[in-house]
Amino acid sequence: MADMSVLRENMVQHQIAARGVNDELILDAMREVPREAFMPDELGEFAYEDTPLPIEEGQTISQPYIVAFMIAAIEPRPNARVLEIGTGSGYAAAVPRRRPRLHGGAARAAGRPGARPLPDARVRQGRRRA
Repeated sequence: MADMSVLRENMVQHQIAARGVNDELILDAMREVPREAFMPDELGEFAYEDTPLPIEEGQTISQPYIVAFMIAAIEPRPNARVLEIGTGSGYAAAVPRRRPRLHGGAARAAGRPGARPLPDARVRQGRRRA
């Protein structure tokens, strides 16, 4: 099997940075999170392809560029908390957790095999500053 760290770096350079995501914290987080750890072993060799891939229960793990783009689009401020609902594999929630400024969280689908119970949560409506 190929060196995954080399494939991960190529993904960051050619699929993400080349398309305009240039926040170094996001790029570094994408370099650090092993996408193959969030998918079935038999698909690991495809982990850094520019495509979503099937996981369990008819879901997919998002295309790496889409994950980076979504994080960049919310323009997270220092110490901001990000809640992503319906994370499926958990990859999109794991990426922001790799960087202090990009603190992320995830809610797993209730009733899904292996899902942990969801903690009580308060939802606040926020406004994005221009």
